[in-house]
Amino acid sequence: MRVRGESHLLLVGDAGTGKSALLRHAARLSPRSFDSIREHDRGAIHEAMEQQTLSAGLVCKLRTKCSVFAACNPKGKGYDHDRSISVNTGLPSPLLSRFDVVLLLLDKSRAGGGRSEEHDRDAQHILREACGEEGPPPEPDAATWPLEKMRAYVEFVRGSFRPSVTPPAQRAIVAYYSHQRQADTTSEARTTIRLLESAVRLAQAHARLMFREEVTLLDAIYVIVVLESSTLHSRLAGGSICALTSMFDETPDATYPLLRDKILDSLGIDAEGRPLRQEGGGGYPGERLGGYM
Repeated sequence: MRVRGESHLLLVGDAGTGKSALLRHAARLSPRSFDSIREHDRGAIHEAMEQQTLSAGLVCKLRTKCSVFAACNPKGKGYDHDRSISVNTGLPSPLLSRFDVVLLLLDKSRAGGGRSEEHDRDAQHILREACGEEGPPPEPDAATWPLEKMRAYVEFVRGSFRPSVTPPAQRAIVAYYSHQRQADTTSEARTTIRLLESAVRLAQAHARLMFREEVTLLDAIYVIVVLESSTLHSRLAGGSICALTSMFDETPDATYPLLRDKILDSLGIDAEGRPLRQEGGGGYPGERLGGYM
């Protein structure tokens, strides 16, 4: 059985949260709104995303090796946390499970209502921009890569590296998958075997981004953070994770050990992926990921 190597991303968010801007800047992006696809055409999307083939009326299959980057608004007045993501989006669970990451971009300031400094700041920015008072854009930082260099780098690492997963990373990924399967609050649409496959794909993608031939524990830890962000609340890293307002850490090398230790402790494993508390003897179930490597 062929396991796909391309990752898919879905953005679910309120109007005005920048989904369209992200889509416009994504490469190889379909301009069609995902929820505008007709119901009887969605079966073809399932096959294109998972098997990366497309069955036609010519008794043949066409290769569809691609990544899907889609966005949609919640149904109704807004995202209801008391309902499943399938109900909120109107997308069936089999389709949702094919997305490796589902990020919620929710405007939390709407829920509180009233006036705030953030509302005033946004309004002033929009008015100044409309009146032409924003002034020239700031000079780019010399350390910031231009778009052309970033595109060339991504294209190179995607085609040049096929990282293998080291044992500590394997055990961390399997421990996280087992933890999610046992959690009562986890959506069933997100805890199928595809979650394990998604974690491996994302870890390999992070290793490529870091210009490495091996997936290390660091890659696995940050993939767990990304997957936790899909649920809007990090039970492992602690506290809420809002994809819309989260900022990049300015000192990632210094904060990584703290993040790593917190996640490993929540999973009950050490830095080598070994269980902290062995119960009843026997081997650890996460020794290998089998065909997912």
